[in-house]
Amino acid sequence: MKKSFKDLDDYCIHGYESGNVNYQSDKQNIAIIHRNQDSLVNDSSNLIYNIFMPEVLRFQTYINQYNQGKSVLVEDGFIKHEPNSDYPSHEDFNSELCFTYKNKNVLGFGDFTILENGYQPSGGGKADSVTHVIHLTKKETASTKDKIVVYHYLTTPSEEADNKRRSAKTIAKAYNSRTQFLYTSGIKLIEGKYPNGTSLGMYKRIGVAHHIELIHSLI
Repeated sequence: MKKSFKDLDDYCIHGYESGNVNYQSDKQNIAIIHRNQDSLVNDSSNLIYNIFMPEVLRFQTYINQYNQGKSVLVEDGFIKHEPNSDYPSHEDFNSELCFTYKNKNVLGFGDFTILENGYQPSGGGKADSVTHVIHLTKKETASTKDKIVVYHYLTTPSEEADNKRRSAKTIAKAYNSRTQFLYTSGIKLIEGKYPNGTSLGMYKRIGVAHHIELIHSLI
């Protein structure tokens, strides 16, 4: 790739954990990822972002030591349920930073979309025993307060034993409710898969694509 872009480093930001002192000798643009308050990082002209992960957000005095104009707050918004059959029909998204980050005078925010902090793709279980689920987010207003709500469309093996029909039924549930959500590329994927089923991996792709476009529309 460097052969294609003579000044590739001008397009890249090098990321370092806050305890990694190698950032001090890096002359390229850098971002520091903060997971604890053990190491205080000095500001510099090439330090573009201080990214504060969920583990450190409760330490406000630590965060306040940094230039807020370079600060990015990352919350773990998605509530993971195991097994999939434990998901309720809907629940509040566990982050409101899309509504509040400007009031905090920070540069930006993140929320892991519909993937939890530390998400690792699983090897999957036996197809006959997996509950299929699609996660779709939307903005709602309750008592004049805006919030994000996650809707879970799931089909359990007890509801549909056949794996392909279970997938088709899950797609159908999301498809039949699609008009209540912002029309995004995620919704378009659902429309493209209906009335057939799809892979388990596609459920994640649908939810992530939809959530990113929803948050983009709100900021």
